[in-house]
Amino acid sequence: MALAGTLVATLGLAACSKDPEPAPTTPTVTVDASVDPSKTDAPTPEGPIVYPLTGIQVDEVPQRPAIAVKVENTAAARPQSGLEDADIVWETIIDFEVSRLIAVYHSKTPETVGPVRSARPVDLRIITPMKPLLVFSGAQSRMLKRIAATDQVQSV
Repeated sequence: MALAGTLVATLGLAACSKDPEPAPTTPTVTVDASVDPSKTDAPTPEGPIVYPLTGIQVDEVPQRPAIAVKVENTAAARPQSGLEDADIVWETIIDFEVSRLIAVYHSKTPETVGPVRSARPVDLRIITPMKPLLVFSGAQSRMLKRIAATDQVQSV
């Protein structure tokens, strides 16, 4: 009992001797921020110039969009043409075990590519970050509307 009384007395003293809470401070807000005119564009990064899709070093990257082409990938279509010049090739499953390829060209432009196939909804999810030209042989009307509605892709 004496131990309990001592504990209550100690806790009571600790609570009474606590420093008062400081008053909240109001942050300073700058309304008319000034811009240092000597700080303009970000500096050009030092280092090698490379093709953005391959990382291959070059003297200059051409100012042109990438070209994404839908390519057949069935046994009857092999060997396809132009895949060896692609910077990136994606394989997408379109129906059960049927796949198509999306070949993207930027560093090289092939003589021929094919056989070219129809555009599918998955294509836009894959290629829009590159803002490419999209080459395809047709598509469902809803897909054609989706391609026309995006400003991330130009269709060919």
